[in-house]
Amino acid sequence: MSDPTLRERVHRARVDAEHADRQLINCWQSWHKRFDRHRLAFLIGGGLLGGLTLAMVSPKHVSRVRAFLFGGKASLVRSPIIASLLAMLWTALLDTSSNTDCHAEGARPSSSGDER
Repeated sequence: MSDPTLRERVHRARVDAEHADRQLINCWQSWHKRFDRHRLAFLIGGGLLGGLTLAMVSPKHVSRVRAFLFGGKASLVRSPIIASLLAMLWTALLDTSSNTDCHAEGARPSSSGDER
């Protein structure tokens, strides 16, 4: 049996990537629907959990956690690469939200332009 050609291997890799993409979209959409259905409960629960944490944990521990979480913020803000990273993230988020409808309907845009 002969080894697959480069074109066949690329085609197989694209098919596998599209299959994984569809699985990821289906998983994400189920979580998104579940969150949309119970959005108010998540917001109220998150607020209650945050308030309970602040009431029960000593201020010393809260300040340590805040310092751990937000300590590197100043160095990140001064970094020249952070603006480009935020722009990339923002465009990726906008691109994902604009393509959600066409992925949900099953019409998948082709990146190569050829329909096989």
